[in-house]
Amino acid sequence: MNTFARKTILLAALGGMPMMVEAQVPEGPMTPQPGIAIQHAPPKIKVRTVLVNTPVTVRDEKGQMVHNLEVSDFRIADNGVPADCSVLVIAGPKQSYYPQETAMLGKFLDTGADAMILVDPATDPKLDDLFQSWNVAVGNDVVVDASGMGQLFGGGPIIPVVQDFGASPITKGFQGSVAFFPLARTAAIADKNKTIPQTVELLKTSERSFTIPKLEPGQKKISFDPKTDKVGPLSLGVSANRKVGEKDARLVVIGNSQFAANPFVSQQRNGDLFFNAIDWLAQDEKLISIRPKSPTNRRVNLSEAQSAALHWLDLVFLPGLVLFSGFYIWWKRR
Repeated sequence: MNTFARKTILLAALGGMPMMVEAQVPEGPMTPQPGIAIQHAPPKIKVRTVLVNTPVTVRDEKGQMVHNLEVSDFRIADNGVPADCSVLVIAGPKQSYYPQETAMLGKFLDTGADAMILVDPATDPKLDDLFQSWNVAVGNDVVVDASGMGQLFGGGPIIPVVQDFGASPITKGFQGSVAFFPLARTAAIADKNKTIPQTVELLKTSERSFTIPKLEPGQKKISFDPKTDKVGPLSLGVSANRKVGEKDARLVVIGNSQFAANPFVSQQRNGDLFFNAIDWLAQDEKLISIRPKSPTNRRVNLSEAQSAALHWLDLVFLPGLVLFSGFYIWWKRR
């Protein structure tokens, strides 16, 4: 009977949750099988996984595929978030988490850890139970801003603009400035009578905002239905914290992920919001600040032809225009 050595590999699950799996590698002699080379070195394992129900490709030392793996060759060793993870960020999940993955995340937070979850409209990551346990309600809606402020950022009413920020270290000093969120959904306190966990609505839209159930591709006409839609101010983000033993577990939920994407993170207070939230979650509040804007390079680079044209414009055209104007005035008055 062969003995087995355990080889630990890291699998990335569909929803982005890590999972530790052990591959059982025979140490003793293996019975030759037709068409399959005997492996004398630890196998190289490539995995694309939805949990552990996944096609697995194992190649031998010659690069040939091995087809005789069975379920018994694998077992789950650890299915949690790595213990040394300071802050877990889930940004814009497109597919639903499995119940096991949601349980992993809940277990992670229950240890006193911290996480940020950014959820875009028209997605269902299946995290409602987790949000409910933290007194957060993420709406199945799209926020429309009819104030016209979204046009300042190259968009329209589907870019909600926030000027009202909650009382939190994350948004300290934000009053008088703005942040904007391309295509957002509501994220609010579920029950404002609850005191545990401590919750703050970080981001409030204007009174001229409202929700719609969904936004169809190419949809140009948007209207408010008082029977089903909510009117502003609307909350787009919530921070929550509670004691877990001696630790302070923290969670930030925002109904948009694009505000932190490369095209937008450097504009207005978007970057400050994201990085301050990370610092608050990591409990490095001394790092929270309003960061200075990088100076914009406003130099004008001219080609050789453009430089020559500008030279003759300065040398001939402008003086000539002055002389012509003087001659014209003299001729009219003589």
